[in-house]
Amino acid sequence: IYASGAVTATRSTFSSNKVTGDSAGGAIFSAHKVTLEDSTFNNNSIQRSYGGAIYTYGDITATRTNFSNNTAGSSGGAICSSGGNITLTDTNFSGNISNTGPGGAIYMYGVPSTLRFTTTIPITLNPSSTRSSGDNDIASTNSGNLITFVKDGNSTLTLNTRNEHW
Repeated sequence: IYASGAVTATRSTFSSNKVTGDSAGGAIFSAHKVTLEDSTFNNNSIQRSYGGAIYTYGDITATRTNFSNNTAGSSGGAICSSGGNITLTDTNFSGNISNTGPGGAIYMYGVPSTLRFTTTIPITLNPSSTRSSGDNDIASTNSGNLITFVKDGNSTLTLNTRNEHW
């Protein structure tokens, strides 16, 4: 999906989408807000750029959504956000990688932003290999702009990372 406006997906599956050029967002590119609910992103990729599954300039809200085995040539194996806030509720990440940059699961850059995780079920982000970054992790290289991390909810969120960019 290449959208100049907002994107909403409910009970949707995005699987094995592949971008081979210099664009961004293997499954979704949006210049505005992306809203996801009960959806799955599996095995999507962007060969040379950002956002193996999603790239957006706007906010992302994902509820009960799973990101697995997505790959970015650069940063943001699952999600790359350029200046938007990310709000995740009971959203899982596994096996997502960025080949040459940080943020295998999530990469944020641009203006000051907030990453908010809400958990009512246990969520764990584990690296799957011995890579130093880009392995199902969260990263920001925000050039002096503040990224705020907020954890809400009554269950656990475990972030295991080897990433020097967070």
